[in-house]
Amino acid sequence: MTLTMRSSIAVSIILTAFVATIWCGDNDEATDCKSIATVDGDSGSLKISNFSTTLIPNTICLWRMNGTGKKDLKFHVDIEELVLGVNDTLEILDEKTQNKTIWKGTGSQWPGVILLGGSKYSSVLVKLSTSDEKISREWDVGYATTSPNVQLTNIESTGRFALYYDPDADLGLIDLTVILKTKYDSKKLLANVETFDMNGGTVTFDQVVKYSNTTFKTGTKPDFLLSTDQQINAKIIFNKASKDKPKGFQLHYELVDALCSVYTQLTDVDTTSMVNVLLPNTTQWLQSLSSYRCLNVFEHKTQEVKLSLNLEKFSFINSADMITVLDGISYDSRTLAVIEPQFVDFWRHVNLVSSANKLWVLFNSPQVVNTTIEVTNQLGIKAQSQGGDYVFQPNQNATSLKLDDKLKTLLPVVFTFETDSQNQLVIDFDQTTPLTGKSNETVITIYESSGLASVFEPIIELKGGSFPPDFVPSNTNQMKVEFHNIFKLDKPNNIMNVKKTCHSTARGVPSSYSPSGCEEMCLWLIPARNNSIGTYVLKFSHMNLPAKDDTITITQFGADKPKDILNLIGPIVETNTFPDVILDANASYILYTKREKCDAKSVDSSQLFAVSVVYIDSDLITNSWVLKKDENKTIESLNYPNYYSIGNDEIWNVSSSDNKTTIAFITFNDLSLNTGHFLEFKSSISEIHLKDTDVLSQTADSLLSFPFFGRLNVTDHSKAPYSGRGFNATLWPLSCGEYVKLEPKKVGSLKTPDKLDGISQCVWIVTAAKSDKLNVIEFTKNVTKDLDAKQLQIYDSNTIRDKKLVNMELFTNTTPSSSTDTLVIIYNVDPKKNLSMSFTQTECANLCHNQKRCLLKEFSCNNLNDCGDWSDELGCNGTQPSPPAPTPEQIVVHSGVNGWVVTLVICPLFAGLGVLGTLYGPRLLGRFGRGRYREFQDFSEVS
Repeated sequence: MTLTMRSSIAVSIILTAFVATIWCGDNDEATDCKSIATVDGDSGSLKISNFSTTLIPNTICLWRMNGTGKKDLKFHVDIEELVLGVNDTLEILDEKTQNKTIWKGTGSQWPGVILLGGSKYSSVLVKLSTSDEKISREWDVGYATTSPNVQLTNIESTGRFALYYDPDADLGLIDLTVILKTKYDSKKLLANVETFDMNGGTVTFDQVVKYSNTTFKTGTKPDFLLSTDQQINAKIIFNKASKDKPKGFQLHYELVDALCSVYTQLTDVDTTSMVNVLLPNTTQWLQSLSSYRCLNVFEHKTQEVKLSLNLEKFSFINSADMITVLDGISYDSRTLAVIEPQFVDFWRHVNLVSSANKLWVLFNSPQVVNTTIEVTNQLGIKAQSQGGDYVFQPNQNATSLKLDDKLKTLLPVVFTFETDSQNQLVIDFDQTTPLTGKSNETVITIYESSGLASVFEPIIELKGGSFPPDFVPSNTNQMKVEFHNIFKLDKPNNIMNVKKTCHSTARGVPSSYSPSGCEEMCLWLIPARNNSIGTYVLKFSHMNLPAKDDTITITQFGADKPKDILNLIGPIVETNTFPDVILDANASYILYTKREKCDAKSVDSSQLFAVSVVYIDSDLITNSWVLKKDENKTIESLNYPNYYSIGNDEIWNVSSSDNKTTIAFITFNDLSLNTGHFLEFKSSISEIHLKDTDVLSQTADSLLSFPFFGRLNVTDHSKAPYSGRGFNATLWPLSCGEYVKLEPKKVGSLKTPDKLDGISQCVWIVTAAKSDKLNVIEFTKNVTKDLDAKQLQIYDSNTIRDKKLVNMELFTNTTPSSSTDTLVIIYNVDPKKNLSMSFTQTECANLCHNQKRCLLKEFSCNNLNDCGDWSDELGCNGTQPSPPAPTPEQIVVHSGVNGWVVTLVICPLFAGLGVLGTLYGPRLLGRFGRGRYREFQDFSEVS
């Protein structure tokens, strides 16, 4: 390997008045070292070339420089050309000791300016040791003992100018002028000060853009140095005493093309027009180049303004072209992008915006092949008053994202943030204030990547007028926030930089989550699916909240003010059974896990619970039904007969398919609600409200007019077991029927329509007025022809579920009557048979022992259990016939206990009673009817 530093090395050796004598080895005649004259005089040059023929490998050459005795006279050497092997070494030694190395460099290092001080060294050796590499070595040196000025006027490639010196030297005041100049008229010098530590010294640059005649003190430096023409002048002044250990001065330089390398200061902001990046823009210009490097440095006069690179109308011309974009105008600025032709489409979708008011664009075309220029090809810069790119510093916990509503900023305003790979970013919103903007428009879009943001889907889109989630975590160490509307945002430290522990955002469905670590609070964001008709379903695989301060809360954010959907407070014993949580996918949700205490003795957070979310592309929360006449419909809670879902209420909006279908008859088949939950139905003619304390045996049938509304309210979510079996009911859409509500001393009636064509069923519910005593209903019926029991069913109950029909055979000589305050009348219509009935209410004289039915005189001593508790058969000549065993309760129970268990309990009971049971069982059971026997009675017997 050969290290070539032709025309790219700046080396100055400053001595105190030396005369140099040069020899190689021991005057080895195999080399030309002995032919070099002794260095003498105030100035001159030393050139050795074609080392490959005159200097064999593995050779040592020495140059001696002897002091002349002159005081305070500096000696400096300018190395114009240097070609060394990578393992060659160059040293400066104190001749007195020869083991005291003043300076040493290898072929792989850049030499520089070497300062040697005062009369400390009377004789100095310059030692070149070549390796076994057979290469062409060159050394072209100019020296002088006059003014300490260094002129490097033959620069043709990249290099460094470095200032070295003996760290122990006492040099006194140094006033050094360095002139760096390229040999090409078509080039400019681009330089960067890498080190400037000169013991309180100064450096002043001339013939450069922006910084001409600007003096910099030790520890400061210009962002960049770009020559106005072909050269850069630097005047270095400093004082070096023996006790000082300054690091020196080092400057890196390279060549760029003069016609397309410029510094531009921008003044406009928030305009639709762009400032073009200067590039070769004509075919003639390109044809004159074999390669080119164009540097465009942009800076806005206002520090708060940000600059962005627009690639929308740009395309590369040559396949090896490359653009480097820096977030700033110095070499050590953060790289925003390295753009190559094969990835230009990708970078068009990336937001390349500076974090401040400076941007560096370097276009490198190492080989010009294609010289065809598209007129529309533009690479542009825009200045914007808001937005920008921000990178967190180590140990920085937060920064502030601010938006000013007084600035007329072009939309969208884009902010990007990045932190260490071990961290993640969380944006903190004010969830109590709705976002400014229209409800049908997206005002904020958040991505979890700053560079690839527009390629992937956003993690959340927030609509105008909505209440944002209080936290939005990115799953990565990057975040991009786009504002599509301007409003004031000034919450301090609202971008938080936290360790990747237990915060997450659900990305895609299905998605799962389990908290981790030992944080006081963890959160899982489920973003809204805007304009969705679907539902989120959360399923907990297990749950364990061992401590009383452990909580799980699910909060909803969206069009309405934030509200808690679920709030679980420990201790909750570990369970694998928990009801599903259904959520409207149009809203966003955060699941918070909070622990007051979490230490080595606590249960690990990952063991608290695991939850997954799935998206169902249908509305499981709001059911919109259109019912057709005579097509019965089952209505039941979600997941019935298993635990019904919690979270959002379940809604039913029910209407009919035609205006003739006006009512629906509803009868309940099952009911089991958790504490605090209720079921309601509302229509213009009636309302139903069933609480968790209501049982099926007390639940009446009802008529609801179309349209009607139903809701299973589950907003109370604090009490275990959090859910129940739910409910199951049947709906009969009807075009005939109504409520008949009786009043004291008034006659009520019902009548079928005159024309019964198209009517298959009518249902009436007749109720007596409520009073301190039970009112029963006497009725008469009038039909054009007789109706059989299948056509006309009159239930002596508030529900057909009891199957308690009025026994018309008991009323052969009296007016038929109910034994309760309600009749449910079902007429399966014969189109040729019109029906009319009249009703009056009367006060019950005697109640059955169960206080639920009236003991009509027709019930007494007919060997039938009309009361439901056999109290109507007491006192009948001292004996009664043995009643049949009561039918076990006809409720579907999904608890793992089968119905036949009830029969097995009752049958041995009566078998054991024997004759006593036959004679006295009914009487005993009637007297103690409120005891254990009632647990097994059919609800129909006591309704």
